[in-house]
Amino acid sequence: MEDSFPRWLLDSMDHPIHFVTEIFLVLLLIYLYYSKSYKPIDETLTKTEEEELINEWTPEPIVSKLDVESALSLPAPPVVVGSYGPHVQLVGSGEDYLNFASNGFLGYHIHPKIIDTAINCTNHYGVGACGPRGFYGSFDTHMELEKNIAKFMGTNDCVIFSSEFQTIASVIPSFSKPGDFLVCDKGVSFAIQNGILLSRSTVKWFEHNDMVDLLRVLKSLNEVFRKQKNRVFLLAESIYSNYGDLLDLKTVLKYKETYPFRIILEESFSIGVLGKTGRGLTEYIGVPSTKVEIITASLGNALGSVGGFAVGTVAIADHMRLNCSGYVFSCSSPPFISKSCTAALELLTSSSEIIQLRENIKTLHEGLTTCLNELVTFSSAESPMVVLRLPDRSSGKRDRDRDYFILESIIEELFRRKILVTKVRFSKREAFIFNQGPHFKIAVTALHSKEDIQNLIQELNRVSSEIKKDL
Repeated sequence: MEDSFPRWLLDSMDHPIHFVTEIFLVLLLIYLYYSKSYKPIDETLTKTEEEELINEWTPEPIVSKLDVESALSLPAPPVVVGSYGPHVQLVGSGEDYLNFASNGFLGYHIHPKIIDTAINCTNHYGVGACGPRGFYGSFDTHMELEKNIAKFMGTNDCVIFSSEFQTIASVIPSFSKPGDFLVCDKGVSFAIQNGILLSRSTVKWFEHNDMVDLLRVLKSLNEVFRKQKNRVFLLAESIYSNYGDLLDLKTVLKYKETYPFRIILEESFSIGVLGKTGRGLTEYIGVPSTKVEIITASLGNALGSVGGFAVGTVAIADHMRLNCSGYVFSCSSPPFISKSCTAALELLTSSSEIIQLRENIKTLHEGLTTCLNELVTFSSAESPMVVLRLPDRSSGKRDRDRDYFILESIIEELFRRKILVTKVRFSKREAFIFNQGPHFKIAVTALHSKEDIQNLIQELNRVSSEIKKDL
């Protein structure tokens, strides 16, 4: 009897579960072999149906009506003729304007040594790199600048970017991925907000520069820190571009001893400004820059150039060179830009502009404290950039249209008196900032004289008082 059955069948019968499973699979294969193949339903539209759908479809506009109205309401921007120093001339005016709208805090963008360096470099290299850094767009001037910035900042390595905005906006998503956590100040710049959006990470916001609220957020992530499965990054600015106040980095570093998060610090408004030699907030509070994992900054403010940089360890820099879209896909900066920045770093460590800048910052803040009655400021006394707004009403509610009208009237009257300041408007896409109401900025540089600053304070006080009286 056993000889009449195959050996595999006999072995299977000794194991009933295996035998039943094999029989089921054989029957399933037979069923699938003889069953009819699936035929999708024919959903082809007739010509009449196609025409009906086309007629019913209304495409959304590429530009919204609100954006069009906003664009039409914007006045034509003033156009500067010649160099952009403490005094400028505008197209069609022929008169000097007192300029408090420049972020060239040290005046290096018009320094004779920087200009000569740029001219000599252009004569040798030409005016453009014409390629990304990884595709023959790297010049020895770029490598020299990265080495010099790393040495200046006291870090192992540096990466330079051709776009200031794309520096921080591409550094963030190159490290923080979906599943990671970003602990972020509600007052950060639009560039940081773009980096947050691109990262697709989970965001935990804390109130602007509020260390108590930051601690609350960190405590809420205790389980994340315990599991060590997802990374946590803290995003902040050393001098906030929307407020002009300083980050309490000492407290942040104290929290870091308990909670293992990494810091990405944006220092565009503090490099060349804070610290004995202009190395930024870490030097200002007396800690090594290596206490912060990643520092980014603009080359277009105190260093008087274009683009940005990011510093960190060699491993971090190598990762950015491979993963930062602003580095990989953007044309590298012209060689004369990086050569000029190297010259600016040499000036920063050997000249007295930073001392003069601090004296002017002190003069400006003291003048605003004693003379300004109708406006309030967020900004710290060490900041070269002062952000001004109208005081809150007693009811606590703001009339945005009225505030815009008052501040624009002040700015226009200052313009008529030959003084330039920066009007600030926030996009509706800027989280938390849009509802803060209108602001304007004053930026002081090392090139301003005390008479320039006193003239600004006097005129600002007169104009704001006169306009408030008329309303």
